[in-house]
Amino acid sequence: MIGLEDGMLQIYISGEGAGEPGTSKADKETIEKLLPNRLEDQFCFRTQDAVEHLEFIRSDRYGDIKL
Repeated sequence: MIGLEDGMLQIYISGEGAGEPGTSKADKETIEKLLPNRLEDQFCFRTQDAVEHLEFIRSDRYGDIKL
């Protein structure tokens, strides 16, 4: 299983994985590799406009979250 801890994000961004980041092929293959990790609480903001609409509300330490 490949996850963020294995450098999946760096592989995606560099284009070394499935090709040019942002293409449907690269997105689809990367998401398929990450799905087994059940990253249900993670989001992808693909444009600068999307990032600029974010507002910080709070931060929780991972170890403090009760699932």
